[in-house]
Amino acid sequence: MNNRVIDRNREEGHARLYRDYYFDTPTYTETYFCQRFRMRRSLFLRIEEALTTHDNYFTQRTDDVGVRGLSSLQKVTAALRMFAYGTAADAVDDYVRIGESTIIESIKRFVKAIVEVFGTEHLR
Repeated sequence: MNNRVIDRNREEGHARLYRDYYFDTPTYTETYFCQRFRMRRSLFLRIEEALTTHDNYFTQRTDDVGVRGLSSLQKVTAALRMFAYGTAADAVDDYVRIGESTIIESIKRFVKAIVEVFGTEHLR
């Protein structure tokens, strides 16, 4: 297998995700969000903010040539969708616009950060 780079148009993926679920008047309602993510939007945003504060992996960065990386919404959404549906990593990459290896890394970092941030309070 070769390691060819696929232009997934990450910025459009973030923009679409934001419009669909997080915009002031999102495409999909709170009810639809709850069905898709198995939680309320406010809880999702609390988790996303806590992870971004705890681990800079989840912070969107710009590389040396000015290309913006994946957003925290994309990384956290990919991880939570896999947990919510029990799907494979490559099943969420089309919508979220994130590669399989990055999804796997996001899940590893997600689980570690969740335990570190919320472990004493919620994971007894």
